[in-house]
Amino acid sequence: MSCLCLHGIEYAYPGGSPVLRGVDVCLHPGELTALLGASGCGKTTLLRCAAGHERLRSGEILLDGKPVDRAELFVPPEQRPVGMVFQDLALFPHRTVAENIAFGIRRWDRASRRERVNHLLSWISLESCRDRYPSELSVGQQQRVALARAMASRPLCLLMDEPFSALDPELRDRLREELSRVIKQEEICCLMVTHDPKEALALADRVLVMHEGRLLRDDTPTKVYEEPCHPRVLALFGRCATVPARVVNGHVESLLGRRALHPHEPEDGALLWVREDGLRPLANPGTEAPTARILGVFRLGDRCRLHVESPDGTLLWALDAEHRAWTEGQTIGLAVDPAFTCLSRLESIDA
Repeated sequence: MSCLCLHGIEYAYPGGSPVLRGVDVCLHPGELTALLGASGCGKTTLLRCAAGHERLRSGEILLDGKPVDRAELFVPPEQRPVGMVFQDLALFPHRTVAENIAFGIRRWDRASRRERVNHLLSWISLESCRDRYPSELSVGQQQRVALARAMASRPLCLLMDEPFSALDPELRDRLREELSRVIKQEEICCLMVTHDPKEALALADRVLVMHEGRLLRDDTPTKVYEEPCHPRVLALFGRCATVPARVVNGHVESLLGRRALHPHEPEDGALLWVREDGLRPLANPGTEAPTARILGVFRLGDRCRLHVESPDGTLLWALDAEHRAWTEGQTIGLAVDPAFTCLSRLESIDA
């Protein structure tokens, strides 16, 4: 059973254009879902709607199968079994670290409350800071307190907006691993907004990609990375270049060669997007391989970076390669991974 379901979500700020457009997604217990997308695409607004801090224009939100927001019903945030870590953290400045963490469980008995706060202080490695105030903490420490406060009541659903952005790498990795364990152990569903594609791929069970208020992709990290299906998704995971293309007899033809037209691609597509990590240099290309010319070679330990141009001199790429005797001016072949290419119409990445 899903613990959080959003059906046909539409939202717009007063007097503004739509921010969320027909969003449909269901999150399951024990599952961490990462939400990726450019700034302003609606990621944080989606979290705020799920938490009850914004009221839908239309659609329905269900928590544990029970409606909390639809046309004739609205359950306020404090009555929803949801924990939320805001991007601005929203800690109470006049309360200590321990008091901030305990705020959502203040109706628990004293012994249970103390035990839960002590456990969470240990989890975030801030036992010595229990009596400090937020202003006496670093930003990273404040972020950890906000995460502990959201987890205190053992919520059904955890919503997080960039929860690890201010943490040092070692602590970030430890908290990520522990959070993943707790989510599965306590069967919480978690929706995490992140701008870091690597974080989404490493941590999430599912990845959602949003653009201009719509969900473009909802799949496993592996499939989202290896089968992007849309230029916007392709561009999230690496630098992209474009080449003119055309569709002939169900195949895409360009200076990068010929491949079958994917089912999701437009038959009138005219621009092929290619992620640079989908191009591999070949020292001895066959007669069928597309070619390029090396403009510069930059040695990076046991690897190197090649700056290359297309045969007509109109396109530039930077390619990773194994350390070997590459030379400026050398003509090389290109092996193209078709999974790292997407076709669109004309100059529009949204087509």
